Parts: sequence; C-alpha cells; structure tokens
Amino acid sequence: MCVKFNIGEEFFRDLREGNCYYADKTEILYELIEESPSKVTLFTRPRRFGKTLMLDMIENFFNITKDSQEIFKGLNITKHKEFCDKYMNKYPVIFISLKEVEGYDFESAYKKFAGVISKFCKSVSNLIDNEKINDNDRDVFKKLETMTADRAQITSALDTLMRMLYTIYGKKVIVLIDEYDVPISKAYNKDKNDYYPKMVSLIREFLNEALKTNQYLQYGLLTGCLRISKESIFTGVNNFKTYSILNEKFSSYFGFTENEVKDILAKISCSDKLPVVKEWYDGYIFGDNHMYCPWDVINYAADLSYNNAALPQNYWQNTSSNDVIAQFIDMANDGIKLELEGLLNGGTVTKNINDNLNYELIKSNINNIYTVLFTTGYLTKADFTQGTKNIRLKIPNKEITDLFESQVLQYFEASLDLETPKNLIDALWDGDVEKAMEYFNDLLMNTISYHDYGESYYHAFLTGVLSKVNNYEVKSNMECGTGRADIVIRDYRKHRAMIIETKFTKDAEKLNEVCDEAIAQIDRRNYESTLNKVVYPDVICFGIACFEKMAIIKMK
Repeated sequence: MCVKFNIGEEFFRDLREGNCYYADKTEILYELIEESPSKVTLFTRPRRFGKTLMLDMIENFFNITKDSQEIFKGLNITKHKEFCDKYMNKYPVIFISLKEVEGYDFESAYKKFAGVISKFCKSVSNLIDNEKINDNDRDVFKKLETMTADRAQITSALDTLMRMLYTIYGKKVIVLIDEYDVPISKAYNKDKNDYYPKMVSLIREFLNEALKTNQYLQYGLLTGCLRISKESIFTGVNNFKTYSILNEKFSSYFGFTENEVKDILAKISCSDKLPVVKEWYDGYIFGDNHMYCPWDVINYAADLSYNNAALPQNYWQNTSSNDVIAQFIDMANDGIKLELEGLLNGGTVTKNINDNLNYELIKSNINNIYTVLFTTGYLTKADFTQGTKNIRLKIPNKEITDLFESQVLQYFEASLDLETPKNLIDALWDGDVEKAMEYFNDLLMNTISYHDYGESYYHAFLTGVLSKVNNYEVKSNMECGTGRADIVIRDYRKHRAMIIETKFTKDAEKLNEVCDEAIAQIDRRNYESTLNKVVYPDVICFGIACFEKMAIIKMK
C-alpha cells in the first residue's frame, strides 16, 4: 500500500488535502468541550509529540472563517454529529505560536515577540476594513501589524484582537497558544541577569490580559513542555486546568499508541520492524498509556517506505536543543554521576517530581533537573505509579540513550585537562604500551561509563580525547585498505602515522582475546597500505580492547 508521509508538516489542512498519513486524534475535541470543560486548559508534553499539529487541527475545526467539512470527513469527531453541527466553523479563533521567540537578549527576543503578533495581524488584516470596528482599535491594530505598538499595546494585543473579533462575529473567541513556555526557557538558558525576569513579566502580562476574566473569551488552550507555576505566570487565572504527562486524562492524544504504530507499519508492509521501532522510539509512559514519539516513528516509517532495510536513526538529535542534559551533567556531583551511570545502563532512579516549578528553582536543587528531564522527554516513568512522589524514572529508549551518550562525551571533552591526552599520545608514539594504558584508563575512570555503549562509544571517546592534542591530524573511520580504520593519526612534521582499532567486550576475561582481534583486523584489511610509505615510512599500529572503565592496549 502506498502511504504518503509529510515529514514535519504541522498544518492539518495540508495533511488532509494532500492525502498524507494522519493518526486520528480528533476525538479530543469532544472530550475537551463536552467532558472536561474548563475556561483555560494547558497541555504539557515533550517537544516533537504533535502539540502544534494538534492545535492546528483544533483551529481548523472551530474557525468561523473556514469551511472544514471536507478535511474532517471520515474522522472520529464526525461521529458526534450534533457536536459538529454546533461547533464546527462556528467561532472566531486566534492561534499564535511562541516557539520562535528567542534572542541574544531580551530586546532581540521582544522584537521576535512583536513579530509574532504582527504575523497574526497580517493574516486577519481585513478586520480593520469592517465598519463595526471603532477607530481606537483600528489604530492599535495597525500599530500591531506594523510593529510600531508600544509595550502596553503589545501585552494587551490578545484582548484587542478578541474584542475586534467579537464585535464583528458576535461570538466569543477561542484562543490557542502553542509553546507558551519557549520564550521563558530560552531566556533562562541565556543566563543574563535581566533577560529571564523581563521575559517572565512579558508573558505573564500578555496571557493574563487574555485569560483572566476576559468577557470575550470562549475557551483558551495552551501547550508547552513545562508547567510553570501558576503564581509565576497565570496569577489570578480562574477555571484553569493543566494536563501533564502524569495525568491519565488525554494521555493517548499526544504521541502514538502501539496500535497506531502497528497500523503505520502494516500500511507500508513492515510489521516485522515493530521490535526495532519499540527499542528506539517507544518507552514513554503518559498517564496510563505507553506512547511512542510520533516524530521518530513517522521519520523511520518514511525511510522504510523507500527502503525496507533502512536502519533506525536518531531523528531527535538535531530538532531541538539538548541543553538540559548538558546542564544536568554540569551540575552532577559524584552521587548524581553514579545515578546517571545507572540510568545509562538500563537502571532507574526514584525521585519526587515538582509539578509546579519555577525556572529559578532549577539550579537550587539538582532534583528539580530531574523534573525538567522528565517533562521534556529525556526521562520517563518506569511503571504506572500515580502521583508525583517516589516516581521511578528511566531513560525511555535507545534514541535518548544515544543523546545522553553524546552529551556525556561532549561535556567530558570540553572539561578535559589537556595534559593527560598529550601524555597518552606521546606514550603511543614512543611505543610505551604500559604508560599508554595507564593514561587511557585514567581517562576512562574520570568519565561516566555505560556498559552497553559498544565500540562506537569507546571509538568516539578516544577520537575526542586525541583530537584535543595539537599538531596532529586525527581522522575517524578513514577508508583504508579494504575497510575503514577506526582512528588514523598523521604527524606531518615527523613523517609518521598511527592506526588504532578499538574493540569492546562485556567479559573482562576476554580483553586480551578481543585486543588480538583488533590487531588482526588491521592486518586482514590491510589498513597500512593506504598510507604513502615515502611520506610515512614509520606507521605504528595499536589494538585497544575496552570493558567498562578498563582497557588494554597492544602494539602490532
């Protein structure tokens, strides 16, 4: 069966009109309005779990300026005919995303914020032509559209727009705000003295104007990663309900359930790939549901649809900042490092989750970092325990484990004292295997180990360490002979070269045997033949075998 996947598409109408794959989540509309009525609702989910697409679907359903009958045809929500007759395309809607609001400092981020308001105004620029609009609102609207509005007009923009829409359509307005916490998160990570408090103040004023006892508000829906405390942002907003990844209600609407993943794989005749997809992209527990990351599943399904032998990849790697992992590692004391080692080796840690957090509190207590890792998808519940106390946490899957591995290596390399890497490479040039082993084992002892990293971890670890030393060219996975050598080092000044092949074992007693295999591979694949013997008459070769934080080195 031919299935179209539109990777990264966040526009519901484009997906439906393009006949692309869409996991039907429309039943959430009925549950939100009929079964869980609140004036304002906040959903917190990790990034890449479909929040923007969800809000865009909701906007298309309610927006009075659109005709959405065709794009919702056959979807679950249409089973509720009376509901659709009452609500579909019956309300004015404001849909704004704050995901791009960031900058080097508050002033540059503020311009981005004003730009978001301007963009929405341009999409509804015909409002000012309506004779029902009073001159004051018309004047403010023009300033918002042209980014000449002052701070008070910016922070009350939603109120102005809602009043204008109500005046024209005679109906209260539905307000959708996507990634409301991104500007605050970005400000916090910049670590500038005045950036963060100024951004908190801006977002508080902007949202409170619209959500706090606003006579023009029909319904407000926000999404984000972190529930920032009500006292910090939503002061005085009544009838406010938050649904986080801890709540059972709505737990299956963001992300893919296993049945949805099975359906996708069946459509592309790759049902046999379920164990691989499960290993790489499953593992999240939201409320009482096991969930897969939809961004990853769709990307891998698209790859499989072209090549059913495609291997899974880390699709999350370049889609968002992984600063929170780096911050966690940076803050970690010896006890936390041991906990991280346990997590990387498939273990769990038991923590209390602070479901009402201020960013200011994160650095005050390392356990608050665990809350952020949990809410942003880097950790998940290990079981279906309810509540926020004594929650067993784990790394959800292989993809996120790889992210942790990468960040651990980057952190270690950035904080590395150059003396030991220099001593290590000098010992290798001298052929002093005992000294080289001493230096390399010291380095292994000072980083965070992960028993299942395999050759790729030790290979990357050693490459990063040796690359720190000046005056040498260090190449990784270089084509040599009939294969690829793990590491090739060339010293142009002294016309010498070094080849290193790394191996690992899960059995300490096999270190010698595995090290011999590494050297045998150098010979078998004739790695040395690629190096010009005239330029590099001296080529020295080493096999390195690793087990946890131990390694042995042998010279050919």
